[in-house]
Amino acid sequence: MMVSGFTLMEVLVVVAIIGILASIVIASFSGSRERARDAARISDLQQLSLNMALYRDANGGYPASLNDLVPDFISVLPTDPLGAAYTYQTSGGRYFIRADLELASSKPTNAISSIPGIGASSACSGATVYCVGR
Repeated sequence: MMVSGFTLMEVLVVVAIIGILASIVIASFSGSRERARDAARISDLQQLSLNMALYRDANGGYPASLNDLVPDFISVLPTDPLGAAYTYQTSGGRYFIRADLELASSKPTNAISSIPGIGASSACSGATVYCVGR
């Protein structure tokens, strides 16, 4: 009488192959959440920059706080995907808004590193810092 089925060695080989493929897939997705959060931060700051321009056109200057944009210029003030608030500073008709990125590779190549007259050069420099401003 012949019994059909898989031997223990065949099952172990299949399990090993599945384990190797699973580790490759997990490794390829390791930075995707960080990249997605960084993309949201960059998008938030670019949207805030547009709203700052609208505020300046309507009021002749930049707001003292980002909360002054709500509700006339933006319905809800965006926050960092991990819950922190973005850094905002204004002085002498200039401003900057700063976000801390998780990955240096997420930083756009056209990111500003300083804004003359506001002292943002130290606040906006760094491999994982992204700033918008005028």
